[in-house]
Amino acid sequence: MSDWQVLVLVIVAPLVLSLFSCALIGRQSGREKLSGYGLPSLSQYLVNLFRVDARALHSQPLLWGALLTPLFYSVAITLPFIAERELDMSPEGIAVFFELAKIGIYILSVSLPLGLLVARMHSTVQVEEQIKANHSNATFGNYFTHRKLVRKEVEEICLRRKMELAAGPDFYKVLFPNNSPFRFLETEFPARVVRLIENARARSQNFFNVFDVEMPNGNVLTKEISESFVDEVLNIYSDSWFRPVELKDVMKSPRWDRMSPGEKKLHGLHALSLLAVAYYEIESIGITQEA
Repeated sequence: MSDWQVLVLVIVAPLVLSLFSCALIGRQSGREKLSGYGLPSLSQYLVNLFRVDARALHSQPLLWGALLTPLFYSVAITLPFIAERELDMSPEGIAVFFELAKIGIYILSVSLPLGLLVARMHSTVQVEEQIKANHSNATFGNYFTHRKLVRKEVEEICLRRKMELAAGPDFYKVLFPNNSPFRFLETEFPARVVRLIENARARSQNFFNVFDVEMPNGNVLTKEISESFVDEVLNIYSDSWFRPVELKDVMKSPRWDRMSPGEKKLHGLHALSLLAVAYYEIESIGITQEA
């Protein structure tokens, strides 16, 4: 056997056999196939082939590569020394065999720590995947629990303040627009939601005073002015995703048309004050959960 043949046997053949074995195992375990024969495709294929994932340990090509590569190199290095010798099962023959195969046995012993290392890596990946799964399940459950509690709290505020939620967007998404079943749960209002609540509350508080100052006809309260005031109150509610239940009921009653302008304005003022207080309570939801 020539020197180059020995070189191929000792260096190249074990590596090829090991890669071929790992490729077969990878194919059986559902790894991505080789998409081309260029260097980038081959590099990507090898990265995917030897990547440790959460599948069973025996399905990891890297494990078999760690076990088979030292075995193939051990055989390749030992074979030239014993190929031309006759089989001798005597104690002297066995002693000679172990002496000749000493280097191969040393190489073979590397497979055990390499296999344990891959097993440890695999265990770490499985633990990481389990943590991700638990976190995902917890996030999913916490989202709907949090959504239910917040909606219940808002509905109780509406009940206390004689309001109801208007048809439109989910009010939970108004208060917590960044939350979803698949993201980290935020219990503190984002800054833009805080500004939205503060601006809406300020509008409900300031409108009555501004209306008084700018009232036409020398501050004489007429039917048209009082009805305009009530209409604007309804607009404020509409922009706030609420409806004033009590005011709506009064406006539907036959006595609404017989009310004086002052009474109509008083009903509008009462609805605005309830809305302003409700906003303080809604804002406290975020403060309570943050604490």
